[in-house]
Amino acid sequence: MHDAPVVLQDTLDLYAAYAGAAYNISKNWTCGTECKHSGTEGTTVLYHWNNDTFPSVGFIATNAHSKTIIVSFRGTTVIGDWMENYFLDPVDWPENVNGASVVTGFLSGYLVVSVEVAQFVYDLSVKFPDYKIVATGHSLVRWEFPAQD
Repeated sequence: MHDAPVVLQDTLDLYAAYAGAAYNISKNWTCGTECKHSGTEGTTVLYHWNNDTFPSVGFIATNAHSKTIIVSFRGTTVIGDWMENYFLDPVDWPENVNGASVVTGFLSGYLVVSVEVAQFVYDLSVKFPDYKIVATGHSLVRWEFPAQD
């Protein structure tokens, strides 16, 4: 097994910190160790959601230093989420990406907030056209994408 290159490992660590921040984020970017991770300095939370219909919690933030729009979904926190993860098979989604799939629990939670999240991210991409967009999350989020040639 090979170690990831340092730059890749640093990037993965940063995105994991943003994913972890979704568990206890505040508007002031104070959430514990994840908000103190190197590279997150200057992050500003602009939108936060918490939908109880289907478990869907997350935030949208920007970081001016890295010119990034961050979309972070919180994952599993209660036993019901774990059971849903265990028993549900992935479904093909999005339909226009051949071989991609997502577990139905995440898809249900995403679809409840997708219009608002997509609109907010679109508006930020217009306001900050030179920013990259990063989507992150873990636990409840289970995506499978086909290998790229």
